[in-house]
Amino acid sequence: MQLDLDDLWLEKMDSWGWNSLTVTQKRRLYRVILVAAIGVSYLIDFILLSLFAAVGTIQTTVLWFYPTAGLVHVLLFSTMHWTGFSERFSNPHMTLWGMCYAVLVESISIILAPQLSAFFLGIMFVIFAFGTLRISLKEMLAVWLFACIASGLTLGLFVHDSLGIVTPSRWESVMVAIAFATVLLRAIALGYYSSVLRMKVFKRNLALQQHGGKGYRHHHALPAARRHDAETV
Repeated sequence: MQLDLDDLWLEKMDSWGWNSLTVTQKRRLYRVILVAAIGVSYLIDFILLSLFAAVGTIQTTVLWFYPTAGLVHVLLFSTMHWTGFSERFSNPHMTLWGMCYAVLVESISIILAPQLSAFFLGIMFVIFAFGTLRISLKEMLAVWLFACIASGLTLGLFVHDSLGIVTPSRWESVMVAIAFATVLLRAIALGYYSSVLRMKVFKRNLALQQHGGKGYRHHHALPAARRHDAETV
């Protein structure tokens, strides 16, 4: 018997007093919470883009596109998770599709604001750091290939006056430093979070083996189709 990453959150939900929800509802709610976390990342990016627009670095076009794309991401995937549509896939988190959508958003953003191309490419590192929590190696390589093609076409086929800020003002230099700091912090936080979760899973699985795998797994029994996450641990 083995626990997967989702099982840790099922325990937390029980401690939060959400015992009235069924196991299926808890799993769906957990996936919605993860999508909401992605929405927070979109919000951080939007705030940074607004500041860049305020100092005159970029046009306001991307300010309309980016939050709209983020809102569509959150609403679309949250709906598919809560209604159970995502459970038709081998990976109910739909990580592959969510990552591809996010990569496409960043690629289009490069076209709209090429001055911040380095920032949008940096966000792709955050996307992959988040995605590694819930994706197999095969799917990860597929997303990597998609990201390479999308960014390559974006940078190679479209004519850009500049792929960066040529002569930044003092405020633009400060904003670049802040943007770099937020991207780096998110990547570090996701890496740390991933290592902590996997260590907890390892310790719990070790304890289950020592006690014959009884108790928790009996209460939170998973259907056979939910084995994807256990394979990625």
